[in-house]
Order: sequence, then C-alpha cells, then structure tokens
Amino acid sequence: MSGYNTGGRLIPRELVEDDASTEALVGAIRSIASRAIMSGVAFNVSHAVSAPDEVAANPYFRKTIFSAVVGAPIDYTDWAANQATQNSMTLDLLPALNSITPNGGVYLNEAGYQAPDFARTFYGGHYKRLLAIKQKYDPDGILYAKTAVGSESWEQRLDGRLCTV
Repeated sequence: MSGYNTGGRLIPRELVEDDASTEALVGAIRSIASRAIMSGVAFNVSHAVSAPDEVAANPYFRKTIFSAVVGAPIDYTDWAANQATQNSMTLDLLPALNSITPNGGVYLNEAGYQAPDFARTFYGGHYKRLLAIKQKYDPDGILYAKTAVGSESWEQRLDGRLCTV
C-alpha cells in the first residue's frame, strides 16, 4: 500500500483449523475492516526453503496462511493526523489480531513502525544471529532504519536527530 500508514500481522494456518478460531479471526477482520482499509496476501512458504534457519525471514512465516495488512491514507499536509492514525492502528485496530496470534509475527514491509517488540515480531528467533551479522559488517551502526536490526542502539530525538543510546 503506497501512500498509506500501515500495520499488519501474519495469520497462522491454525486459525482456520477449527470453528472457534475461525470465528475469532473473522470477528477481528470485520472489526478492523469496518474502521480501516484492510488487505491480505495469501501464501504457503512452509516448505519454500530446505533450511529455514539459514535465511533471514521470520520463522513464523512457515506457519502463516496470509499476511493481514491494515492501512489508512497518509495526509501529506497534517503530521498530527498521521500520527493519530498510526496510533489508532497500533493501539486500537491491530490488538484484535495480536490477541488471537500470541507470539506471532509481522511482515517487515507491511508492519507499522510502532509495532511493539519489533525484534521478536519482525525477525523472530533469528534476531540475535542477524544482530551479530550486522555488528560484523556495520560495526559503527551507520546503516539505520527505525525497525531494522540494531536500531535499538539509536534514539530519534523530537528534532529528528539520531543519537546513540
């Protein structure tokens, strides 16, 4: 979704394996879709690579049936409105999916920048290894993105400056 504030959640196959879980998923989707734009991308990568622990993708992908994405248009003239929208996604809309996918994950490119516990939800059990690789090839931490591996070593000040923690 280009031009949108986004947030998302990977939805595991197990949520469509029994009636109660399916009803919880449908209820969460209806609740969110009644208040925001929502899309999903279905896929099956459970056997996509022979050695899943040798790739950077969150291991949660292997059990995912689709990636749910929530979006709201960006207002390029009103930063406060954009922040309020992102807060609503993070604090009001996505918890409906988070609650039925405990210890779940998100797809990095469609996740909100305020996603709680980004290291676990974006990278899963691979985070420590990815951090070691980043420290080896970028020991000064020059390569930065808000939710990228190693970003917890930085703090963005209100004036936009990045400072080490």
